[in-house]
Amino acid sequence: ISSTASPSCSSVTSSPSSPSSPSSSTSSPLTSPSLPEPIAETQAETHSSRVRHHAALGELNQAEEVFEEGLEAGVEPDAGSFTALVNGWARLGEVDRAVRWFDEMKKRVSTQPEVWIYHALINAHIQQGEKARDPGQVEQAERLLEEMLEQGIEPNGASFNALIEGWAKHGEIEHAARWLDKTKQFGLTPNQSAYNALFVAHVMKGKKERAPKHLNEAERILWEMLKRDIKTNTDIASYTLLINAWAELDDSQRKLRHIKWLFEKMKLDHKPDVQAYSAVIGAHAKWGNVAEAERILERVLEEGVVEPDLICFSHLIDGWARLGDVERAGRWFDEMKRREIPPTVHIYGALFNAHAKRAKESRDPAQIDEAKHIFDEMLQDGITPDSLTFASLIDGCAQLGDVDRATWWLNLMKRIKLRPNETFYNFIINAHVKKGIAINNTNRRREEKNTENMMQAENLLEEMLNEGMEPTAVSFTSLISGWTKLGDFERAGRWFDEMKRANIRPTVHTFSALINAHAKRGKETRSRHHIAETERIFLLMMKEDIKPNLVLFTSLIAACAQVGDLDRARKWFQSMRQQGIRPNARTYTAMFTACSKSRKPESFALACDLFAEMKRAESAELDAIALTSMMNVCANSRHNPRMVLRVAEEVINDIKKISKKAGLDRYHLTACVRLHKRHPDDARPKQWIRWMVSLGLSTNSLRHADRISVANILQIQESQT
Repeated sequence: ISSTASPSCSSVTSSPSSPSSPSSSTSSPLTSPSLPEPIAETQAETHSSRVRHHAALGELNQAEEVFEEGLEAGVEPDAGSFTALVNGWARLGEVDRAVRWFDEMKKRVSTQPEVWIYHALINAHIQQGEKARDPGQVEQAERLLEEMLEQGIEPNGASFNALIEGWAKHGEIEHAARWLDKTKQFGLTPNQSAYNALFVAHVMKGKKERAPKHLNEAERILWEMLKRDIKTNTDIASYTLLINAWAELDDSQRKLRHIKWLFEKMKLDHKPDVQAYSAVIGAHAKWGNVAEAERILERVLEEGVVEPDLICFSHLIDGWARLGDVERAGRWFDEMKRREIPPTVHIYGALFNAHAKRAKESRDPAQIDEAKHIFDEMLQDGITPDSLTFASLIDGCAQLGDVDRATWWLNLMKRIKLRPNETFYNFIINAHVKKGIAINNTNRRREEKNTENMMQAENLLEEMLNEGMEPTAVSFTSLISGWTKLGDFERAGRWFDEMKRANIRPTVHTFSALINAHAKRGKETRSRHHIAETERIFLLMMKEDIKPNLVLFTSLIAACAQVGDLDRARKWFQSMRQQGIRPNARTYTAMFTACSKSRKPESFALACDLFAEMKRAESAELDAIALTSMMNVCANSRHNPRMVLRVAEEVINDIKKISKKAGLDRYHLTACVRLHKRHPDDARPKQWIRWMVSLGLSTNSLRHADRISVANILQIQESQT
């Protein structure tokens, strides 16, 4: 009390020589020790009231000034002042300043924070974290709640709910679930916001990671909410969100059954709105069950439960368009317009896709004409086409080989100020290349190749470079592939060098075009130059750190096999296995061919080992071509006749197993005839020939000498009979 009294009051009461001072045995009102206490209490209350007043008006800086004035005047602050400052700064989102006053509050014994102060600060941290997308703020809030528990302050449900919601909104499902369990342990019930946030977090994570476990957990939360009679924000919206999430996952048939079950469950308790119907229609349409989606929409129209919107029709039109059913897509397009629902550019794009797909499958140019009519209708409706619109039309024309019409669409795109990108040019370049190859394949006897389309493809690529576009690897690969197939390896090499100068990294498809072309030419000409060139390109690809695939290894091995170079074929076969690539039936066939053409003594033993390996391998299913190649190994071998015929008999037994599925051809019969000629005294090749002829295999395609051999064998059989 003496420390809070004024100096003048203190001097009056303590002076013994004052004339007006009474004796020490009596006390006057002025010297009473109980007077200063109400004066000091009133002063503290005044400061606290002013602090709270400014804080309530949002004048936090003035509130702090009043607080500091009180401290300078020796006024002991109360909990109300601290509470006003912490709450005020927390409401404004100034978390740092709120924490500063919160820490100052904890330093004083008389002003220890209570549960609502902690809750205000927890809320401030969570809101700041959501605003700044900073999970660290939620960690601060979590530490505050743990501090409450350590100090024995019993938290209320609001603090738990805020923390659950905070973690859930940041996608930290494990943290949110842990605090949900703690809430229940304290005998508290999580509120609607906490459950909703956790439910949505599981749905979003399930969609992002394509993980059914999160969607199953979201469903469990939804059932728990319904069981506890905790209403979601919108029950129908929750079901709709789940249905849309399940539709994003793979394993479509199982998921569609689950979606159908969810929809039926929703209908038991609620009346689905148009968004719910749109979700279930979209799910069925997306996964190819468009007929079921159509039945749902037909029931909606028939029963009039809701008025279908643009999205419902869009799902159905898009679904039929992806299947190439232009009639049914057009039917729903007409129904939508009849209901005066204006179509969007996306819906028109779906129709263009449908006609382009039908044109590719049926090779029918009339589909592109129909797409042109729809395009004119879109312009009449005042809808501006976008790049995707032209992509469907140009690709459709290019797939048909109609490069003139594809070029017309490209020029139209430029006229309406839409800048085509590299993809559009690639469509037409590829179309020119395919057309050029097709023309030359039709006229194979012509010595001079028709290069007109290839030259136009080159002009398009140069146009891209002149307009400042960056051609892709696809652009160059199309040209390289075209020139190699026409046999102009010099021109293909020039574009390969141009590709490297443009700093465009060749892909495995680029190298594949070069390797396959050289391998094919080496096979046709038996030229070791092309085989060496194939190896050079293959090594260059590996130097570029591009991992070769099974097809490339098989092409290289087959090229070596055609010239009888068993050592090279075996080297690349071993290299392929060292890289972890398992051979298939075509690879083994190439190795059998190498063994068959080789004159090395070990070739037969190697072929037998490979044959046994192929029969054990899961990656190589026995086929007629591989077995024919192995029969040729036996027919050409000068190995021990008993061993050769025993292996040949095993091959014939395998041919019998697959003959019903794959059938027989003249190559099987030819191999058996050659075996008979090499081993005329053994009866088994004759039996195999008779068996093949008995199955109706014609001898007309055999060479004259082989036909005579077969006729003699059959004549001997008739004589014996």
